[in-house]
Amino acid sequence: MKKIITVVSLMVLLTGCGGGGGTVAGTSTSDTTIASNTTAPLESNTQATSTAAIIAAPEFDFAPARTIDIQFDVPEARTTEGMLSLCTKYSSESDGTFNINYDSCLVQATLVNGLYQSQMELTNDVNSVIGVIWFADPDLAPVYKEFTLAATAGASARSANANTHPTIVWN
Repeated sequence: MKKIITVVSLMVLLTGCGGGGGTVAGTSTSDTTIASNTTAPLESNTQATSTAAIIAAPEFDFAPARTIDIQFDVPEARTTEGMLSLCTKYSSESDGTFNINYDSCLVQATLVNGLYQSQMELTNDVNSVIGVIWFADPDLAPVYKEFTLAATAGASARSANANTHPTIVWN
């Protein structure tokens, strides 16, 4: 008798642990499409009860990161050697300067005659980067430039041409 009560208690506990019926902030239940084993159309207000029941739009890209092309032609670095840093964690100060966490730099490279071209991968939560050019000549102050990127939602849509990436340009 004790085994039967334990099994019934466990079943009650498991049925009470389902995923609620709420929605995630910023989402709309009318945009959710539900897969069905029946041929009858589902009501537009039907909510998915499992992730297996969700169907994404064909243009949605589940990739957690995106490729960014870099094309720099920095006039200040054409005649003197310069080093480039591209960083994701920084803040703007009220005096126009930047407070940069240099541990967040994804690119650190030498500019050749002021030029640098490459690519970098950015996670979709990064909406801006800061570029810093450091000069070998100690009398020259570093040069800073902030780049604002496409918002996360835009980054989640597949491009019509998969070989085309967003580009940051410094010239």
